[in-house]
Amino acid sequence: MVYGLYVEPTYVEPFHTLAMIYENQGKMKRSLQFALIAAFLDPKHCQDWPRLAELSLDDNNIPQAIMCYSKGQNLIFIETLRRKYYYNFLIRNYFL
Repeated sequence: MVYGLYVEPTYVEPFHTLAMIYENQGKMKRSLQFALIAAFLDPKHCQDWPRLAELSLDDNNIPQAIMCYSKGQNLIFIETLRRKYYYNFLIRNYFL
């Protein structure tokens, strides 16, 4: 697994897998570190920002929790805009 990190350090899956392994072992601080790396490597598709914020709060890392919450809110806002734009596009082009 660690070899995969050296071969392709920008690939998300090894970091995500290591985060899950450490979480199963009960090593939450280490799990959080790898989960954050995975989230930053693929921020647009990461749905775990609120969970990472909660883990950061459990670790008493308030600035990191605020950053995770803000990243999660940005994703929700962007998704809402995308859906609204797509809905308006369909209405204008296909139903009017």
